[in-house]
This record gives sequence, structure tokens and C-alpha cells, in this order.
Amino acid sequence: MTGPCRSNEDWHRKADRTGMWMDGLLVDQAFSDEEIMSLLGSHHITMADDIRISPPYYVGYYIEAEESRFQQVSQSINSSETNISFSDAGMWEFIPPVIRHQGNNILVPAFLATGPGMNQTMTYRDLVDRGIPVKKARIVEIYDLQARLSPADREGLLRELSRDDRVLFSFKEYLEGVMCEYPP
Repeated sequence: MTGPCRSNEDWHRKADRTGMWMDGLLVDQAFSDEEIMSLLGSHHITMADDIRISPPYYVGYYIEAEESRFQQVSQSINSSETNISFSDAGMWEFIPPVIRHQGNNILVPAFLATGPGMNQTMTYRDLVDRGIPVKKARIVEIYDLQARLSPADREGLLRELSRDDRVLFSFKEYLEGVMCEYPP
């Protein structure tokens, strides 16, 4: 018997086995399209893989704070209503390392939500005004890798991209509609 997955864990396990995710990465907002294509080309990813580059939307944000301040920022995010979080319970899974060190700074991917009466721009501005060191990244989504690489090879490529200093973070975006199998 197949049907909707009963939990996010079931959904992710099934999608991991079948390769039902989209591959993606976050890069610095200042990267040009040409720099992004050069980066991807150095990992044997080409325009034939249907690459889409976009500004942030829910995903595509990160926190950058000095190590000495990071714990305070993290506690502030977790203890107040800020419309930003370090986890997404469903669609995205970042590939380790999800905590990056750059000099004296720590970088961690974050998810931005909108609230009643606040669009994404207003929410971002509110976070900055509160002193939360949130940054924007460019999102690079690669749609057709599953046509030429196995799930294991794609995961290996995402791990390789995660280790590239030009990449902030790499991720899987799990596709909706994955059916799970359950005994009758």
C-alpha cells in the first residue's frame, strides 16, 4: 500500500532512496551569474543541467556573527518572535557543514518567514533593525542532475560543493508528492 508519507522523516528517507530532491546551493549575494557558472563548471555542472539562480525566498538567508556573539544571537532568535529560524521541518536539508567558520565569524543557514501584515522585505528589515545579523544569499537550483547522476553521486556532489570555499551552503530541496509504502 502506498500513500502520503506519515512524517517528514519517512518522506526524506523515501526521497533519499529514489533521488526525489532538487540540488541547490547558496552563494554570496555579490556573486555574478558568470562567477556562479564558473563555480559550477569547476564541479562539472553545466547549463545543460537546467540551472536557475534567484534571490532568497524563505530559504536563502544566513546568520553571520562573530564567534563571541553567536551564542547571544542564537538565543535571541530562539527566545523571541523573530520570523527567522535555524531549521525547516520539511522541504530543505542542508548538507554538512551547516556551521561554517570564516575568520572570526560563524555562518549558519536560516529560514525567513513572513507574518501577518509583513512581506519578506519588511520582515528582513525588521530583523536587521533588531540587530540580528541576517544576510541574503543567491540561491542556485540545479534541476536536472537526477537525469544523469545516481542519488549517491548527487549526494557526493553536494558534499563536494559544501567543501568549496566559494559555496556558503549546499542543500537538498525535497520534492512534494513522494509516496511512501506501508504494510496494509
